[in-house]
Parts: sequence; C-alpha cells; structure tokens
Amino acid sequence: MALLKSRTRQGQLGSRKSHDGCITCKIRKLKCDEQRPACKRCQTTGRKCDGYIDPRAKGFWSPSTNLAIVQVQTPSTYASFTQVEVQSFEFFVRRVVPYCSRTVDEHFWRLLLPQLSHSDPVIWDAVIALSSLIQHFQSSGRSTVAEISTAPVVKREHRRALAWYGKSIARLRAQLNQPGTRSITAVISCILYICIECLQDHPSEAIALYQRAVAMTETMADPENRTWGSTQSESSVQSTVRALLQNMSASQRLPLGRSRVLGDTNFETLAAARDSLYALLFAAHDFIVDARTITFNKPKEWTPSSDLIHRQQQLRKDFLKWRSAFEDMTSCPDGVSIQDEAEQCSLLHVVYAYYFTLVCTCLSMYETDFDDYLPVFQNLVDHASRIITPRSEEQRPVFMFETRVIPSLFGVAVKCRHPVIRRQAISLLRHGTQVENTWRADTMADIAEWSVGIEESGSIYGAFCPEPPAQIELPPEHHRLHWSQVVELPDSTGRATKFHQVQKWEQDDRHVWSLVNHMVRL
Repeated sequence: MALLKSRTRQGQLGSRKSHDGCITCKIRKLKCDEQRPACKRCQTTGRKCDGYIDPRAKGFWSPSTNLAIVQVQTPSTYASFTQVEVQSFEFFVRRVVPYCSRTVDEHFWRLLLPQLSHSDPVIWDAVIALSSLIQHFQSSGRSTVAEISTAPVVKREHRRALAWYGKSIARLRAQLNQPGTRSITAVISCILYICIECLQDHPSEAIALYQRAVAMTETMADPENRTWGSTQSESSVQSTVRALLQNMSASQRLPLGRSRVLGDTNFETLAAARDSLYALLFAAHDFIVDARTITFNKPKEWTPSSDLIHRQQQLRKDFLKWRSAFEDMTSCPDGVSIQDEAEQCSLLHVVYAYYFTLVCTCLSMYETDFDDYLPVFQNLVDHASRIITPRSEEQRPVFMFETRVIPSLFGVAVKCRHPVIRRQAISLLRHGTQVENTWRADTMADIAEWSVGIEESGSIYGAFCPEPPAQIELPPEHHRLHWSQVVELPDSTGRATKFHQVQKWEQDDRHVWSLVNHMVRL
C-alpha cells in the first residue's frame, strides 16, 4: 500500500498532460509551471526562460529524443546538400549537441545553432566542418606524427572538414563586403571557428578568434554603434554569446570586460553564484600572474613582501566568503534538487578548489607546501567524479566549448603528491570529455603520468605505475617537479621529436638550492 500511495496520480482523472510548458523546460524535460511571461522554475534556477511556443507553430518543431530542439524539415529542404553533409548534420544534432551543451551554453547548442544552420549557409558549412572533425577526431595526446600519417581515412575526412571550414570563411568574407550583413552570423561563426581550431589543437588561433569575437560583441553592444539587440531574439543571442566568451575568458585567463568586485554573497541562484565566482577568478588570476613574475628566478629562501601577503590574505578571505555563501544556498531544502543543477554545483566546487589552492600557494618557494591542501584536492576530485560519467573509449565525448574539469584535474595530478588522489585525477582525465576548449585531456594525462613517474622514482627516467605504492609516502622536495611541459624539437637527425621538459629544485654539495632543467626524450 505504501508503494501505491507514493505513486498517487497527479491531476484530475481523465485530464490530458499539458504540453504547453516553456521551451527551456521542454529541452530539459522538466515540468513547467507555465507562468507567463517567464516560468518561475527557470527564474529560480538562474536560467533564461525562452518563452512559449506559438500554438500555431507546434507542427513545425518538437523536442527530439536527444534533447536537441530542431526544426522538422521536409526532404526538399536538404535538396541542395550532399548526402555526406546531411549525415554530418544529423550526427551533430544526435551525438554532438547533447555532449556540448552544458552550464553556460545550453541555449546556444540545443536551440540556436540547429535553427540557424538551415537558414544561413555560413553557419551550415561551419557546423558541418565541426561535426566532421568530432566524428573523425584525431587525438594528438598519445599519437606521434608518424602514427597520424598512417591513418589515411581519418586524414581524408579531416581534409574534407577543412574544405567546409574554408567554404564557410569564404562565404562570410563575401557577406561582410555586402551591406546589410547580419552581425549574428559573424559572431556565431566566430564561436564555431574557435571550436574548429580547438579540435585541430591550434590554441593560438583559437585565442585570436576569441579576441575577435570579444571585439565584435563590444562593438555591437555600443549604443552609438548598435547593430544587434533590437529584438528579443537578438538580445537572447547576445547574452548567450557573452556567457560563452566569459567562460572562455575565465578558463583561459583572457581579458574581457568584467567586474572585479565580489559583490553580494547572498546567492539566490546558481547563475548568481557562478558570476560572483568568475569575478573572483579574474582577481585571482591577476594576483597569480604578478606573483609568478616576481618569484621568477628568485632563490629558494626568498620571502614575499607585506603587500603581496596582504593581497593573498584578502583573496583567500574572499574565496572563503564565497564558499560560505554558496554552501548556505545549496544547503537550503529547495537549493539544488535537479540532477543537472547538482552537476553545476559540483562544477563550481571544482573551480573554487583549484583557484583557492593556487592563490594560497603561489607565494611559496616549496612544493611541499601543497601538502597542506590534500583535503581540498580530495574534495575537488570527488566533485569532478560526479560530473564525469564513466564511458568506454568509443563513447567518450569528444568536444565541449565550455571548460569544466580538465585544467583542475591536471592541477591535482601534478601538484597533489598523495599517490591515490593524483591517480584518481588522472583516471578521470582518461574517462571524461577529450577536449574542453583548448584543453586536451589525454595530453594532460600523459604529462601528469610522466611527472608522477619522475617524482615517485626520484629519477627523471622514472616510469609511471598505474597502481599506487603499497606504502603511502609523499616524495621529498628534491624529487618534486616545479614545472613541466612537452615540447617538439629536432633530434640529432633533424626529425621532429617530442621531449618532456622538466624543471625541479635540486641541492648541490653545499646544500644550496637551484632550479635545474632536464629534457627527456619520449
């Protein structure tokens, strides 16, 4: 009887289920309260309510099983496209959009792009190129130049994708030379081009496109030169693009018009908490850059100035203040009740923990000072595990524009010296999304594994062991890496070869510390 009682039917007997919910709730498959002009569920979770469907237009679109809203097209709509293009677009809708769409860009991927693709050739070609690169992804993580050259099928598909990319750019240039070109086309194409460059592992090109997109949005938003935002639809696009660029700005530590004030710490929505954390991240980044510039080439016994210590203490206080307010919000009975919101909550915990640790350690000259933050590292990994769904290699998501966990997990893997925690971070890198913006998970995991092998063995030629040692011991200071990267240099025969370049503090016979560089051929 208890089971029957718990499943009491909602609504009046014989009444039909309402299908009049707002667009956002339909996408997320949630019950909408149907309040006008914007539903309360969207407002209380910090989302933008995209309004309601005109009843006369219901026959032309519906939420698909893959959560992406697209216009239902008649066969004649695709008459001008090749079969490969149609298949690539269907792959984009069914396989790319559900994994690309997350916290800040849900509206962009699930609604905006599928609709605009059918009406704008520039966007169509860019979407097809992006879809093809994802479907035939070439990972640069474990691959060598020789291995990539022996994959002709992937190489042919890659070449075809670049042809679509070039076609989109050519069409956009032609449009920009004509009066009346839609600003929306230019800025959305720029976002798609960023994705394409990220998938090709071209971070410099992606960042250059980011800077161009920022310049366009600032020009378009200028009241004296306003070229969009005159309609509700254009305003929605503008806010969506700004959110996308803000996320990239925070994760790549790039300039963007932003508030540097923490502001109110009584959060009512996850969006408010996220915006407040972003303001902290920008301030933290400025401090970290200043600290690294000052500490560069300083001796081991260097101590920071009182001004630096004061800035660090103030930032630390602001981070703790943010965490307290965030925990107050999420501890409320109605604070976080939906799985998607729980995932967003964990993501904010991950970002907070990563930057909090960087702020607290950036003035230290000793790698062992990271050991004071083992609980913070473990908390970060725990929340990241709630974001990443374990999948087989074939089912791993390929790309996401939003940066989520890759840089944070890499930070844990190389700076947390607890053998179990750092291996948990590496494992999550191997099972999550392969590319987040310009961050490539497998490449970062490779570097982390090489670093762990060096530190735990005490030798620059040490090999990584997947299983942690039976006895938990943290490596001494002179075994720890201060910095590392993978570089490609010509070997003795002139062939391009990858090397692991590491820098670590070492003591000479007089016990004087100095930074020593090592190069290990991979």
